[in-house]
Amino acid sequence: MSRALGIDSVPVSVLRTMEKSVHQEVADRGRSYTKGNSKDLIAQNWATLSKLISSGSKSIMTDDGKYSIGGLAENPRGEQKYYEDFYPGAGGLDGVKNFKNTALYKKLSLKKPVAQIVGTSVTTANFSALRQMKDAVDMIVLDTLFGQQDRFGNVHSIHTFMIGKDKDLKKVTLKDVEDMISENGTDEEKKTLGSAMDMPSDWKPQVTARTKMILKVVTSYFNRTNVPFAHAQEIVMKDNDCGLKGSNVFLSVDLIKNVNHVSEKTFTQLMKLHEKSASGELDSYLTETLYMNSDELGQFKKGLNHIVSHLSAKCSSN
Repeated sequence: MSRALGIDSVPVSVLRTMEKSVHQEVADRGRSYTKGNSKDLIAQNWATLSKLISSGSKSIMTDDGKYSIGGLAENPRGEQKYYEDFYPGAGGLDGVKNFKNTALYKKLSLKKPVAQIVGTSVTTANFSALRQMKDAVDMIVLDTLFGQQDRFGNVHSIHTFMIGKDKDLKKVTLKDVEDMISENGTDEEKKTLGSAMDMPSDWKPQVTARTKMILKVVTSYFNRTNVPFAHAQEIVMKDNDCGLKGSNVFLSVDLIKNVNHVSEKTFTQLMKLHEKSASGELDSYLTETLYMNSDELGQFKKGLNHIVSHLSAKCSSN
């Protein structure tokens, strides 16, 4: 669905099945590894999975009971936890409420043109601010559609760079820069970047230290090779397993209500998606390919209608 909206910040995932006996063996092995930690969330998850498989629960089994159904998702590499305004001090409903008070959300609420909010010169400050605004709106759109309950605390990012100038301007990822430094960097640059990439990337002090070292070596490389650059973090939404559960915290807090800026591509694709949804043309895809049941389909459509009603009204009024 993210690709249908032109949003590429969600890692690829596919629906997969596994023979019941094979999956039962995996789940039981997981239980045995975590046997002594019954209060631990991971242990509880393994125990729950084992029971769901053994009982043939319809929530995760094919109709004939022979296979379990699950998602196989790409696990990105080189990402780090995203703090800044993407972790507003809490998760769940409190996190969504807190996000409304962040500087980032307040930028999205401003009614003046983006060029007056961010600026048009290619600087790290401008590139970073613009990227954050786009990522935040895309996140709000997707999480309102799917009712993601635990987004904040589960947001990641990768480092990206805008290099060159004028007609030669292009965006590259940190992986691209790694390749550049591997080929043309000094021994010290290669060593420092390698050390930075191996640093922990979960907790804020670790992320801060890692980012500082990465930017130090990248700045050294681009300055030495006379390449103008600007830096930004780009969101990665890789934890998407807590949606369509009945309670839509993004909808209840109504984050989309005050959003006055959305990328043209996302808006255009939203309108097309809404048109197909309203005609019923989308139903078979959502139920037969994405395996939504009637309740989930209703939740999805409610979120879609809510988003489109707000954004289209603002577009018309402007």
